[in-house]
Amino acid sequence: LSELFNREADACVRRMETGLVENDATATARAAHSLKGSANNLGANRLATACASLEQQVKVADWAQAGIQIQDIKAQLERVRESLKAETQTAV
Repeated sequence: LSELFNREADACVRRMETGLVENDATATARAAHSLKGSANNLGANRLATACASLEQQVKVADWAQAGIQIQDIKAQLERVRESLKAETQTAV
């Protein structure tokens, strides 16, 4: 499960970054929405909230803040990955 999440999360972040560079609100919001759903499924509330914020920022074309938000998403994602890794090691 964590491997699937990591692959999907990486793809979502890449799509967010590409959407940001291209000022493509639809692609960026879709990627943020997808990662938000995955984060919610794992109980990663801070990551989900960061993704929801990005969705709102790109809808109003706040690209400067969106860039900052993507960095926050990446930081939150790292924390989730560390937690998943710790859980996996504990379960073994």
